[in-house]
Amino acid sequence: MKLLKYLLLIFFFTASLKAAVKLVEFFPPLTVVEGEDVKIQLRVSNPSQVSQIIVSYKNAKSRYKTVVLSRSNGYFVGYIPGKDVIPPEISLFIYYMDLNGQTHLLFASAAKPFKIKVTLQSKKRSELEEEFELFQAEDVVVSAARHKQKATKAPAAITVLDKKFIRKTGTFSFAELLKYVPGMEVYQFTPGYYIVGARGMADESNNMSLFLLDGMELNNQMFGIAFSEVIPISLHDVERIEIIRGPGSALYGANAFSTVINIISIDPDKQQGYYLATYVGNYDTLYSTVSLSAKKNESLSYSLTGMYRKSRAYDRNETGFEAKLMRSVVKYKFYEQSYLKLSGGVIDAYADIFSNLGEVPTHGKINYINAIYTLENFKARVFWSDTYADVKIENPLFQSLLGNIYGTNDMFDGDFLYSREVGKVDRLTGGVNVRYSFYKSEIFDPQYSDEKRVGVYLQNEWYPVDLVTLTLGARYDWNSTTKEPAFSPKVCLIITPINNNSFRISYSKAFLKPSFYQNQMKLKRLENLNLTWANPELKNEEMTAYELGYAAKYGKNLRFNIDLFYNQHRKAIQFSGSRLLFTNTGNDRDYYGGEISFRYGSKMIGGFVNYSYLKVKNVNLNTYEDTHPENSVNFGVLGNISDRLSYALLGHYISKRYVELTNPIKGSVFVPYVENQELGNYLDLSLKLSFLVTKEIEIGFYGKNLVAPGHREFAGDDNLKFTPDSVPQTFGGSKIPRILMGFVRATF
Repeated sequence: MKLLKYLLLIFFFTASLKAAVKLVEFFPPLTVVEGEDVKIQLRVSNPSQVSQIIVSYKNAKSRYKTVVLSRSNGYFVGYIPGKDVIPPEISLFIYYMDLNGQTHLLFASAAKPFKIKVTLQSKKRSELEEEFELFQAEDVVVSAARHKQKATKAPAAITVLDKKFIRKTGTFSFAELLKYVPGMEVYQFTPGYYIVGARGMADESNNMSLFLLDGMELNNQMFGIAFSEVIPISLHDVERIEIIRGPGSALYGANAFSTVINIISIDPDKQQGYYLATYVGNYDTLYSTVSLSAKKNESLSYSLTGMYRKSRAYDRNETGFEAKLMRSVVKYKFYEQSYLKLSGGVIDAYADIFSNLGEVPTHGKINYINAIYTLENFKARVFWSDTYADVKIENPLFQSLLGNIYGTNDMFDGDFLYSREVGKVDRLTGGVNVRYSFYKSEIFDPQYSDEKRVGVYLQNEWYPVDLVTLTLGARYDWNSTTKEPAFSPKVCLIITPINNNSFRISYSKAFLKPSFYQNQMKLKRLENLNLTWANPELKNEEMTAYELGYAAKYGKNLRFNIDLFYNQHRKAIQFSGSRLLFTNTGNDRDYYGGEISFRYGSKMIGGFVNYSYLKVKNVNLNTYEDTHPENSVNFGVLGNISDRLSYALLGHYISKRYVELTNPIKGSVFVPYVENQELGNYLDLSLKLSFLVTKEIEIGFYGKNLVAPGHREFAGDDNLKFTPDSVPQTFGGSKIPRILMGFVRATF
């Protein structure tokens, strides 16, 4: 009998241990800022035994209040609202309710609560006063699965450039920032025009990357291009840039072919005060921005930004790039997990754009309004944009044949997303995207054209245990012009043997829809000559991608990534000189390679180094091409020399490659003459030095391309002559000079 009692005792003791719920991961903040929300995120053992986890907190002026944490990817997450975060401290304890309704202490207690110090909300801190913990923002990402998740759990190769990194580098160019991301290819033609792609998907078409601003697509619908230097936001207003390398059509549809670049703006309630910045340098370089952000009360905040940017052309004494921007944002918070955010603005720009006819002066204007409404697990985004473009043809022959090419494009877009945990081991994300585009110009035939697009997407993440996450997703897209449906699946398995270390294997498909320019744009003058380049029979370009990845975080400051890929590009769209129109050439290519990256960030110094390898195979010819750099290296060191002096040294190296260049003099727009030009390896070295004059004012120096001035990043020539007596001009890529600038920045 005694033996039976002992056995029963051991059984119940073991069962109680098995059912016990304990903290597995919880790092409460020691200090927070007055008025800012306090995030509580934790993991527990045996979450299946938990009905609710509750945080009980109070400040010096209140009694205890409670916050119920919600489940998110194996974590319990919640926020203490900023209105309750007042000095000198917050006291809290945490308990959970089991499945029988019984409560149990989990962390601290009412008798002995945990205390968090609350500091006074001071004026905007200067950049040198901010903590230098670079890359901490990469712990959590939102773009890979369209909801917040740990970076090591993301079903894609992803890099985050946060506001601290952006400001420490000193640059004000989106494209220049993207150069330092492993696997990215960024080539400058002129002061205001860059080609941007990833993993071999960067050529003169410049339409294989999807740019987003708070979910609003920035790619020009006429040409499919996103002009990286004409993005309607100042870098000062950017919270973070998340770059997904590899296809993203399973969630984002067309244009998410080689990469998705998601620009996330700072909410005005997170950034109060005035900001002023002015850069002045050679080549008549001028960049100036002013911003005001204010918080009227706990619910309402707003911001207003103006920007002006200008640069002289690198090959002649004329303006090569000029842009003027106005942008405003209003945010109204209903409660912590529900808000309405309205943004709108206009950007007016002039730039020399690359074309087969040389550098083509182009004037463009973008107006937009973007509305985002969030209600816990539901998010709706609706935007309207109006784009005007006027392309001037300088070649006398082509001017008489084509005239100037101009037109407008209005776009109305809505995206409606719902994402939540289903049970305790699933997260379901689904949504609908609808778009209507309208094209107008007197030179088009017909003058008016429109296009309708619909996309439906669904993704399920299954994580039965912390060790495994399986993501299954797909998107179906249809448009009224090609009437060709596109199905974009994605499968990703992530294994996490230990915390903050994960292995990823994935398969996905993506598509690139023909642009209006390629399949609909017909010009009256060419039609009268029975000539055209638009081809209504074009099919979608296709990409199939296979990826392996490893992501790790060591301690607080060190991050390490390896990503390997094999991509198959089929049905590529190119212009046929013999048929005088765009065709799906069948010029199939396979791309394979990988990236390795180290990043370190602490309070005093941060740095990174990454290496990328790429091989391109022409499947039809069974030969390897050298049109893209086989090797590229990026590195950077950013730190503080003293309390007042900081620096940033960044390098971007690529190996030699051979690029085809269409010579407009030796051939014509209809019968192009193609040359193969060698571009040697080069190192682009940038340096920023800054000195804190007062707590609010900073002065400094910024230099770009310090060691290799005069190189080309894309094929080009300086001897274009429309007539024997005309002044030689550049066609293709310009020679990139050394740029030296002084700057002043102030925060009040």
